[in-house]
Amino acid sequence: MHPDEHRQVKALTKLAFVGVAWLMVGLWRAPAVGSNVAFSPVECPSAVMIAGNLVCGQRRPATLAEVCPGAPRRPIRPGDSLVPKIICNNNNPTRGQPGWRRMPPDDLAALALPVNLNEAGADELASFPGIGPALAGRIIEARQQRAFATVAELDDVRGIGPRILERLRSRAIVSWPHRASLRKIP
Repeated sequence: MHPDEHRQVKALTKLAFVGVAWLMVGLWRAPAVGSNVAFSPVECPSAVMIAGNLVCGQRRPATLAEVCPGAPRRPIRPGDSLVPKIICNNNNPTRGQPGWRRMPPDDLAALALPVNLNEAGADELASFPGIGPALAGRIIEARQQRAFATVAELDDVRGIGPRILERLRSRAIVSWPHRASLRKIP
């Protein structure tokens, strides 16, 4: 297969995955009568991936113990991706180990999931509109100097002005909700 064809197949596969994921959790809603738009995505700010299945809303587990009986009650954050066969066999499972990662950046963006500015890698930061690899690198450099206390502090990063900052506000966070409030995320 020609490299260009391979890229096209890969892109179409990813697009199909996100489309199926939206349908799986009912993320499409019919437009208002008389509307010019056929369908519009609905945000699911608490979605997680468990064993390859997108889980949203009240069915979403809040802690690892709900996925792996006997495991510590570590919070599962929106956008986390868990593979129970791997993570539940670990003696001390933690985020970042095989079996407990973040969803791919494109999926986080498509589902409008939050991104923690103080933890996200360059790929995850680049999922924001207007943020490319260079700007993502500057955000990481800035947080290494001092963690972000507010999203507004991004304005101090060279290359981020009011327009880009406004586009980031809906998904950018600087800390995760307290454990007790994780269940309350819609």
